[in-house]
Amino acid sequence: MKKIVYAFALLAGCFIASCSGDNNNNPGTGNAANYLPEANGNYWVYNTTLDGTSSGRDSLYVKGDTTITSIAYKKFKTKDVATGFFCGALSNNSVRTSGSKLLVTGSASLAFSADLPLNVSITDFPFLDAAAAAGTQVGTTSGAISQDSGSGYTIVADYTLKSIADQSLTTFTAPNNATYSNVKVMKMVLNLKITANVDFNGTILPISIMNAQDVLTSTQYYAENIGNVYTNTVINYQLSDFSSLGADLPIPQTGSYTQTEVLVNHNVN
Repeated sequence: MKKIVYAFALLAGCFIASCSGDNNNNPGTGNAANYLPEANGNYWVYNTTLDGTSSGRDSLYVKGDTTITSIAYKKFKTKDVATGFFCGALSNNSVRTSGSKLLVTGSASLAFSADLPLNVSITDFPFLDAAAAAGTQVGTTSGAISQDSGSGYTIVADYTLKSIADQSLTTFTAPNNATYSNVKVMKMVLNLKITANVDFNGTILPISIMNAQDVLTSTQYYAENIGNVYTNTVINYQLSDFSSLGADLPIPQTGSYTQTEVLVNHNVN
């Protein structure tokens, strides 16, 4: 089950159970740096669960400074291999703030199965816009990735990743009963279509493995002067039915999973 969840997590990297909050149009400031403090050495520790069962603990930290095309970024790392979407999305990637936006540059894994890794590059993709009104789409990236299956056909993944501003909360209580003030909520939605291009006697025919659908929705909560305090990731997918052909797919026909990341310790400057 874990492999399936990580296979659909794009992170990098997703996205509200037993939580509460009070709506407010614009609590706190609109400076993204206040919602993910980037001083070197800052760290955040999260407990992760999969469908309510503990699945690990992630330690995310700011490793240091890096430069990409003359622009300064902060390099984020995790102590061990990340088990959660948010930490996985930032680990080994470069982060910077530009006004109200938190921007991420690097690579993300979009593996349809453990045997078919698909990687995408992201450049200044906005994970957060602290000034955007609720419902505003603040970022989108899309493309197609081809991967040799190793079995005589090519897998093509057409993807669209969107980031959308959600609520602004004056207070928010996480599942571990920790309460935070001035919280910005963001959503990420991953739409995915998977096709196999199969060679039939010299003619390439596309066969649908998965019709276009939203396979991942990530809801992330950023508290002012702390950072991300909670992430809820819901993964749902439905593959095409090949049962009449006697074909076996590498993952179950359908899946529905929920992953959470809850902040349990942090140090920020």
